Amino acid sequence: MTVTLRQPNAEEYAQWSDAQLEAYVDELVASGSMSREAAEEKGRRDAAELLPEGLATPGQLIFRMEADGQSVGWLWLALRNPRAEAGVGFVYDIVVDEALRGRGYGMRLREPCMQVSVIVRRRCR
Repeated sequence: MTVTLRQPNAEEYAQWSDAQLEAYVDELVASGSMSREAAEEKGRRDAAELLPEGLATPGQLIFRMEADGQSVGWLWLALRNPRAEAGVGFVYDIVVDEALRGRGYGMRLREPCMQVSVIVRRRCR
């Protein structure tokens, strides 16, 4: 099994973005730190700050993970963040689609992630 990364199309991105927002809001509400209304407002505000241009937002890389041609999950990498110090990047999210978990896709993602990090490192020099 080979796991690869590709850029999502606009429809996939819209579905992912909606699901991300919903999951984030649910986490905030479950933490007990705010009401659903406040969490929804924070979620929209944070999304607008982190991804103001959607897929075209500089410094944000969003990929669809595929295994042998089948979509299996998502990877979101931040090369920079408006809330972090300069030069700090990190993985925002790795998600294997729920129905496909437990099959080793996440573990197999390490190699493509390393390839992306090497490419990014070279571009930032």
